[in-house]
Amino acid sequence: MTIRRMVTLRCALVLPLAASACFSGPLLPRLPAKELASIERPLGSPQAVHLQCVQSGTEFELRCQQAVAEVAKLLALSSWFTTLEASPEDASLVITIYAPLRRPYWSKPAHNPGFLLLSPVVTFWWSEPFGYRMSARLTASGAAVDINTTREGTSVMWGGAFLLNLSPNRSFLPHPERELHQILAQLLPLVGGPR
Repeated sequence: MTIRRMVTLRCALVLPLAASACFSGPLLPRLPAKELASIERPLGSPQAVHLQCVQSGTEFELRCQQAVAEVAKLLALSSWFTTLEASPEDASLVITIYAPLRRPYWSKPAHNPGFLLLSPVVTFWWSEPFGYRMSARLTASGAAVDINTTREGTSVMWGGAFLLNLSPNRSFLPHPERELHQILAQLLPLVGGPR
C-alpha cells in the first residue's frame, strides 16, 4: 500500500467521523396557543421604536452596537413596529437594551479542532448565557415595562447530539421566533395589546 493511498484511506475514515459530530443548544419554550395568537395579531397603532443600549463594563459583555443589531434583527420579524431606527424625539417607544453577556467563541470546545475530532465519540458540554434583558418605555405616557429572556443553557457537542435535538426545547440551530415571541409577550401589556 502506498503512503498516498494510506493517507487517503485515513482521511476517508476520519473526516466523516468528524463531520458526524453534532451540536445541541437550548431553546426557549413555546408560548401557549392563546398567548401566541394574541401576539401574532397586528397592533392597532404600530410603534416607532428607538433602540438604545447600556453597558455595565462586565467582562465578556457584548458591545452595544452588536447588541442593538441583534435585537433589531429580532424585532424586524414583527409587524408591531413601523421603524426600529426612530430618533429619540420621534419614537413612540424607547427600548433600552442592557448589553448581554456572551461566552467568547475561543473559550468553547467547538472552537478547538481536537475537540471536534473527538466529539463523535466523546461528549463535550458547556454552559453559556442566552437571551436579552431590556426595558421599554412609552414616550407619551412614560409607562414602562421590563423584558427579560435571559437564561443559562447547556450546549452539547457530541456525535449523538441529534438525539437531544428531538426534544422540542433543543435544536441544532437557534429559533429567533421563540425569542421574539417571549419579548412580544412581555411587551404586550405596555403597548395595550392587539386591537
